[in-house]
Amino acid sequence: ATPRKSEDVKSQIREFQEAGFSGCCGSTDATHLSMERCTSWLSQAHKGAKLPMPSRTYNMTVNHRRRILSTTKGHPDRWNDKTLQMFD
Repeated sequence: ATPRKSEDVKSQIREFQEAGFSGCCGSTDATHLSMERCTSWLSQAHKGAKLPMPSRTYNMTVNHRRRILSTTKGHPDRWNDKTLQMFD
């Protein structure tokens, strides 16, 4: 969850600063999660280059301890980071 107290935000900023990322409080990247069941009419849209099976892509922001702070809703796996940013 997003930090609610200024002390939590300062702590996260300090951890990133110690790692060499001054002014940063989170790291964002696309994450691909496989789908165990996908209808055949959706499977083509949900097959991408990262996984051999249908999957969904989420843009997630995490702190330096890998705690999820924020995420987008799931999108087809063929969508890359640049496409997902339009929906943040």
